[in-house]
Amino acid sequence: MKIIIMICLILCLAVPAPADQPVQLEGLSLLELEALRQAADERIRNLTLPALDGYSPVGDGESLLRRPQEHMDERISLTGRLFVIRPQLENAEYIVSLEDHPQRVFLLRYAPRAEEEALLPGDLVSVRGIFRGLAPYDEADPLGSGAGLVDAELIVRISAPPASQAAYPYAGTREDPAPLGVSAFYEGSYWSGYAGLEIRMLSMTRGNAALKAAQKMSKYNITPPRTQEWFIVTLWVKALSAPGDRAEIKSEDFRFVSRGGTEYPHHFLINDIHGLRALYTGAEQTANIACLIDKGDEPLIVYQPESLTPLWFDPGRQPGETEGT
Repeated sequence: MKIIIMICLILCLAVPAPADQPVQLEGLSLLELEALRQAADERIRNLTLPALDGYSPVGDGESLLRRPQEHMDERISLTGRLFVIRPQLENAEYIVSLEDHPQRVFLLRYAPRAEEEALLPGDLVSVRGIFRGLAPYDEADPLGSGAGLVDAELIVRISAPPASQAAYPYAGTREDPAPLGVSAFYEGSYWSGYAGLEIRMLSMTRGNAALKAAQKMSKYNITPPRTQEWFIVTLWVKALSAPGDRAEIKSEDFRFVSRGGTEYPHHFLINDIHGLRALYTGAEQTANIACLIDKGDEPLIVYQPESLTPLWFDPGRQPGETEGT
């Protein structure tokens, strides 16, 4: 019922209420008021955007970057992901990659107003501005050199949509991790170099079978102490998107966490020919990750634990099983 009430409150913002019928706030909880405030702020930000009339969408950005002289002083609009912010005395500089074509980069010059919220690396933004050609080449600035130069008239952060099931029908959270064989989707963050990935745990090996597999790779893969065992997971990963077309992915990006909530020290397999490697957009690979865990534990695996939206997996559970079965 609370979810229905919250949805109705937010939808009310999209339909102008008559002036003599103000929104009733009495009786709303703090959580409901906060959701209403966030929806109102988002609506206000959208209304402050200049109308799209007169602004040409940049599309994939290729025409502007290949033939900048043909587009000088055009009013343009774009949607992209911020990944560098440089405060200046007057105008700040923002480097943004196009949301649907992250290999295309623009350098924005913008003087934010005092009342505007701060922008952060990783924010998805909508931009209106004037195209000024290409930024000059500078050996000290490899990211900004040759980027499309824009005098931005307004930059507005696009709020993230409500949390979706990252590993449908599982949330991909610690409370609802993705089981074996179910793909989970990572949209990208600072910690992944803004690479978007699809990840799926394929199989799990533990105990004596895992020890034999580890020592077959190399005799230097140690025999665990009596209270521990090897835990090896085979996973599949595909690069969906990446600025510069290259997605860096390493075994250190994955952490094994005990059922009690303790993170195990990082381990790796010596001489494993199926280790993780960098991928280019559209490429995929099958690889192993491994850890020494306490005997009998049923660990979870978390990808990018330091990000705001880490992905959680339960390699000991089949789809349809509840935890502990």
